[in-house]
Amino acid sequence: MKNDDFITGTFARLFRIGETAGRVGLSLLQRKAVELLKKSGSAQTGLDQILAAVDTLSRLKGAPMKIGQMLSLHEDLLPPEITQVFKLLQSDAKPAPFTEMKQILKEDLGDRLSQFTSIDEQPFASASIGQVHRATTKDGQSVVLKIQYQGIQKAMDSDLKSLRFVFASLFQVLELPFDAVWSELVARLSEELNYEAELHHLERYTKELSVPGIVVPVPVAEFCSSRVLTMTEEPAMSLDEALQYCRSLSKSDSETLRESWSQHLLSLVVRGLFELRFLHADPNAANFGFRKNGDLVLYDLGCMKEVPPAIASAYLAVAKSLFTGQYTEIPQLLQKAGIQSKDGTALPIEMLLPHFQLIEEVFPDQEAVFGSDATVYAKITELGRASFKDSKLIEFPADILFIHRTFIGHFGNLRRLAVKRNWRKTFSEHLP
Repeated sequence: MKNDDFITGTFARLFRIGETAGRVGLSLLQRKAVELLKKSGSAQTGLDQILAAVDTLSRLKGAPMKIGQMLSLHEDLLPPEITQVFKLLQSDAKPAPFTEMKQILKEDLGDRLSQFTSIDEQPFASASIGQVHRATTKDGQSVVLKIQYQGIQKAMDSDLKSLRFVFASLFQVLELPFDAVWSELVARLSEELNYEAELHHLERYTKELSVPGIVVPVPVAEFCSSRVLTMTEEPAMSLDEALQYCRSLSKSDSETLRESWSQHLLSLVVRGLFELRFLHADPNAANFGFRKNGDLVLYDLGCMKEVPPAIASAYLAVAKSLFTGQYTEIPQLLQKAGIQSKDGTALPIEMLLPHFQLIEEVFPDQEAVFGSDATVYAKITELGRASFKDSKLIEFPADILFIHRTFIGHFGNLRRLAVKRNWRKTFSEHLP
């Protein structure tokens, strides 16, 4: 690429980021108007700008799209007009031409590329950082190639500088903390660009996770590089396809299947947080496959979170205290995890009580369909927003951001699976 072309491309990209920010900003200013229009039955006005913003983000890929995806899972962070449309970014991005992908394969794999008898030119999945192509090796093995987009590292670095300003302004408008959120966000984004790190994650999970019914693709290390990740193909249904399939079954069979998937999701979170202390931290439903035998497939291990021992042990004690009603010791437990008032004292229990009460409603000590109470869901959203505002008075480690993001995302996944159980008892049984 010529230098002039690179400069032109950079400015064009920066313009599109600015255009996106402007559209989202406009939608924020129109929020009250949209709410009023909703009451009159017209919800479309004001959403066109956000739809255009989403289209811009999906074309830019990289950091803008990834941050859009991350924020779409935080229903307590942004107004519903934005989060509902940003959820479109959880699905496939617009794919890059195969000629670009093939060039990366040639550069990174060299002569090893001859070991493939076929590579599908049409990707079956495309996302913010790369896209995935099915392939077959000479020995007949069906694999998938996860290939990074050309120049995505340079584009990511440039985008982050621009987006820091955009989102700092956005968080200021919404009166939310920014610095801790941004630093952790950048760390996880950088990790996702490192396919060698993801190879290590796959190898580690293959050896250590070991939960029956949770399938982790096996990496094929000889065909991996810093921009190419090759692993066994593990076919499964998307969540939407899985729920559609369940509707074709008898009520009993549907409940059994959905319960199996729910239990695996819960096992993944609890085992990752409290035992492995290595958490799969991207709860986007597109990262999971659902099999008709009840198995759960993990598709993307790019975003993982090493959980500090102090947080893991403190959160485990907090969980057990919550389900036994022993609230008085929780402020001190949270302080051990690094969550305290900015003056160095434990959080006042009065600040925490609304959270305890809400957890009791989310996990009632009786049989209930998970998340079916719409009022509870509304309370979670409202309390989440209030908590971010309260965080100005709270000191907390940035490590908890992706831990909490995982909880929030899987709340939505479990809610969609709609399984009826005594969820307090079920969660307690999963604890080590």
